[in-house]
Amino acid sequence: HGVLGGHPALPTAPLSPGKRYDFAHMSYAWGRRENLYAARRQTGLREAPEAFGVAASPILQATRLMVSAQQYLAAIVAPLRFVAAAAHRMPLVTEVVIDPFPLIEGQDFMQAPMEGLVDRVKKTLRDTAAYQELANNLHRRLCVEWTFIKGVQEGLQACGLAETREVET
Repeated sequence: HGVLGGHPALPTAPLSPGKRYDFAHMSYAWGRRENLYAARRQTGLREAPEAFGVAASPILQATRLMVSAQQYLAAIVAPLRFVAAAAHRMPLVTEVVIDPFPLIEGQDFMQAPMEGLVDRVKKTLRDTAAYQELANNLHRRLCVEWTFIKGVQEGLQACGLAETREVET
């Protein structure tokens, strides 16, 4: 499998010191996600409005944490949510994933089963030092160490479709 990384210059808005929202999910609140997002709102956590494309960046800059819950029962990484969180230096809490390579659970992101996501989000938001460390680690891992171009190169090389050479990022 390939790694969908980011780039250090991804955010289109300057990093915001003040955060208006506690969490963003950048997904459709449908099916199994609907109850999860409603439960978060009932705890008093402030949900960021949905936005996509360029409009999402200022909202993510004003949000403390990214949540990733799968639309269907699938223990896989949602790469665009992970990269968006990394680019905006946000910690990420996800539903359990089987293979988060190159990420390390507990160091780059946190995970919990669907029924434990609300508690995991609240706990992550309370621990300010760990919160900032998760955000910095995720950014470093996906926007510096595993950039998009590196993921493409590794995938092509694994398939024998590219020669090994350095590419400017």
